[in-house]
Amino acid sequence: MANEDAVRRLLHDLLELIEGRDTRLWKPWWRERKTIAEASLSRADYLRLKTSALRGGAEVLEKHGVAFEWSPHASNVMRMSAYHDDVTDDDGHPLPSLRPSVYGGTFTALDEGDADEAFRVLLAFVRAEIPLETFEGGQELGELVSDFAFDAEEKGPECLRVVARVFDVLPKGEWLDPAIEHLHEELERYGAGDSDPT
Repeated sequence: MANEDAVRRLLHDLLELIEGRDTRLWKPWWRERKTIAEASLSRADYLRLKTSALRGGAEVLEKHGVAFEWSPHASNVMRMSAYHDDVTDDDGHPLPSLRPSVYGGTFTALDEGDADEAFRVLLAFVRAEIPLETFEGGQELGELVSDFAFDAEEKGPECLRVVARVFDVLPKGEWLDPAIEHLHEELERYGAGDSDPT
């Protein structure tokens, strides 16, 4: 019975992470649950989690008949979980030394307090690197929102306002709608919901 309770709890925790209600990254989430997962899950399910992170978690939920909706946060968790431990901190975030080159140097401009330069750099990056007006481009922009939301945790919502300005000048269409919705959610979470990134 205790084993069944532990499995139910793990499935619940996986669901929370995949659907975005638990906003941590994989590294701290797994660190807290690795021992109990090994003791309570089948060997195959444990190895799915250990080797495939959240993608394995989705397989475990499916195997146990738990329905879920993959969130933008889950996509970000998957991407971040692929980073080697040598380039991430204890929470799974990329080390600060890697940040200056990300998104064409946008974070450097934000760190210097120059939101206008951050906007110009990010817009140039998006136009050059992301296939706009495609489903894949919309997904990449959703991941971009998640990346900037992590910075907003420490630096405030200005990071997300820069993204909103970029979205404002992009061509509109259904391909962009999920990313805009995700941006609205993040802006509201950081108390900046009065911005209108459409």
